[in-house]
Amino acid sequence: MKSQSELLKNRIVRITNEAFDQGAYLTQADLSIILGESIKTICRHCQQLKEEGIIVPTRGNRMDIGPGISHKTKIVEMYLNGYEFTDIKRNTRHSSESIMRYLNEFARCALLCEENYSLNQIRVITEHSERLIGEYLDLYSRMKDNEECKDRINELLNKVRGKKWYASSSGVVSRMSERCIGLTKEEKYAMIKAKIHRTLKEDIKELIERDYSMIAGNKVRNMFADDVLKIIEKRYEECRNIETGQVLWFAVDKNEKWSYGKNAKNTRLVPVKLTLISMEDIDMLSSGCSLREVRERRIVRLFKEAYEQEGLLSNNDVAMLLNISPTTVSKHLREYMVREKEIVPTRGIVHDLGRAITHKRIIVWLYNEGYLTPEIARKTGHSEEACDRYIRTFNKVKMLSKKGLDRLEISKILGISPYLVGEYLSLIKEFSGGDAE
Repeated sequence: MKSQSELLKNRIVRITNEAFDQGAYLTQADLSIILGESIKTICRHCQQLKEEGIIVPTRGNRMDIGPGISHKTKIVEMYLNGYEFTDIKRNTRHSSESIMRYLNEFARCALLCEENYSLNQIRVITEHSERLIGEYLDLYSRMKDNEECKDRINELLNKVRGKKWYASSSGVVSRMSERCIGLTKEEKYAMIKAKIHRTLKEDIKELIERDYSMIAGNKVRNMFADDVLKIIEKRYEECRNIETGQVLWFAVDKNEKWSYGKNAKNTRLVPVKLTLISMEDIDMLSSGCSLREVRERRIVRLFKEAYEQEGLLSNNDVAMLLNISPTTVSKHLREYMVREKEIVPTRGIVHDLGRAITHKRIIVWLYNEGYLTPEIARKTGHSEEACDRYIRTFNKVKMLSKKGLDRLEISKILGISPYLVGEYLSLIKEFSGGDAE
């Protein structure tokens, strides 16, 4: 099982690469806010990834901002050390064209240096920064006498000398043009008509016909394709309304009741929009609040947002979303509910799963403070029936404990677990100051 540190590194790589694939660069400050970690932690993990040969495409790395060797020099060094293009592309998330361009830049600088051009002259000719040229020349001086790298260096230099850096794609384009010249006007427009007719529904029907021939009949295939399209359109609609800082997640339906034998596969789920980063989070950080305080706010917000959309999140859901452990989520919730006397609508609390007693404690505390059931239900987000059930159980345990019955005897009489009886006895001690055992 991967550690929290490994999971954090995986998330850093995935998030920065997703941004890069969409034409954007994230800063380490962006990652700090998104992942709820300090900038020092993000910086340390990025450095560890760099030492593992994985270049994280942050703004600093890709635009060579800040101290340290540039990503271009690192890519050239990887190539000279024997890495193949596929390895470099996978580790650095650069295209083949970009890698070839960096190698060509390196070879030009090295060749001009061999011909006794000064650093400033090389800068004028290549239009690169002095810093980058200096890195290239330093790399060249270190690698040119290395027997393992000499062949690749000579290969690069020879290609630049001969002005044959890499094969142009123009030959491919020319062959395609030649094939197009032989097409008639009708043939050209027939292809365009086929593309227009090629709807998603037609693709689904073709898939059924090709791979699921047991679904017979054109009418049935049409109905099946329509149903699939409805699911796709619904999912697109869910994604279309996502705002900046939000994420689409699936929560357990609030009305789905737990029962023995029910597992994740047959549990009804509902899509919910959750705010991972809000303006209030940024304001809290800028005003000096600690990451711990912001994290607690996020945890409570995620549970409440899901509940407002008829969904319930578990501690594991929130732990995965925020890259923290379920134990940390549980600790934050417990502290918040005891401090604020407010119940957070987690799945364990609403569906009464697990051994959590916090919500029962708050309900009983409000009852002992003189609140009526409707007020308790409104404050805690529970139904009046659930509140009355906890209050009745509390009073029964209290009455039986006063008669001198122990925990096991009360458990048998009321038909509840000894553990739950023990929790209610603790509540009796806490709220009434009794000597229940």
